[in-house]
Amino acid sequence: MNENFEPTILPFNKNSADESKMIYESINISKPLIDNLCTKENLKSSLCLLSAVAITLTKYINSSNISILTNIDSDVIPLVFNDENRKKTVNAYMKNIERHLNHPPHDDESEYYFNFIYGRDIVEEYENTTLIVNEIPQFYVLKLRFDAYKYTKSYIKSFLKSIKRVIDQFAEYGIKQLMVKDIELRCEEEIPPFKLLRNPLVNELLESQAKKTPEKIALRTCGESYTFRQINDEANMIANALIKRGITKGSVISFMLARNKTLITTFLGIIKAGCVAVPMDMNYPIERINYIRKNSDSKYIITYESLENSINPQDLINEGNKSFPIVSLKAHFRFNRKTKRCCSNPLRNI
Repeated sequence: MNENFEPTILPFNKNSADESKMIYESINISKPLIDNLCTKENLKSSLCLLSAVAITLTKYINSSNISILTNIDSDVIPLVFNDENRKKTVNAYMKNIERHLNHPPHDDESEYYFNFIYGRDIVEEYENTTLIVNEIPQFYVLKLRFDAYKYTKSYIKSFLKSIKRVIDQFAEYGIKQLMVKDIELRCEEEIPPFKLLRNPLVNELLESQAKKTPEKIALRTCGESYTFRQINDEANMIANALIKRGITKGSVISFMLARNKTLITTFLGIIKAGCVAVPMDMNYPIERINYIRKNSDSKYIITYESLENSINPQDLINEGNKSFPIVSLKAHFRFNRKTKRCCSNPLRNI
């Protein structure tokens, strides 16, 4: 895929969850309406429907970029293009789509998140949102396969109605006169507002994964393998030990460790305790270590080295317990201008 293109994704209107449940919603569009339009304009019905879907998607995502998979000419190929001229007629827009279908990207290994499949019923091989189009005597049936954990049925119904509305305008105004910019997705109802919802934080994601697949390998390092349960338990021990020692939420804690399992669990433990994590390389000279600690307000440092206010990570592991630390966190990153470092901070205020 061209590096300037991102895969087209129908915006979510529900929280993205770890689980996935694919279900279907469909709409019927008059077959005589589309067939008469295609005969009059010398079009393939597949191109007419694909163009309506592409225009609807661009208006939903508020971008002229389209990057989807389609099988309009039997083979499944990428449709990747950008048509920024919204004053272009629908006829010209369709020709642009046809031109890109005739010259698809080669050796493309990109992942696509929206598929347009014409004339097939079996779509299980497609993991992402997939629109299937089939013909029955009086209708073209548009059936959308979608993840119920990411979209509501009402949202998907509105999306399908928008496609139908676009096709109605093709037929009413003619594709040689109708401009893309003049196409409306709704007659009486508005597009459902996109609601930005909170995504799980790293401490919640790790805890959830450790419960779901406790014995699955999470980390391989130094010739050893560690499960999600082991990583999560050790991170919780470190976090609870820090809290037990009286280190408060929002404290800045640096850490300087070899690149092994303890480095990962220490970083996660600091975050789980609600503190700001400042990593430092073991090869730093002492002057630089002191400078970073001073200018990042890092009172404590987790390390095996003998430094001022240093904490041995093994002591924390021995002191702590495996329970999930109850700390109110909020995703945030703070950039320290003096040290020119981005510090991970899961707190609202520090």
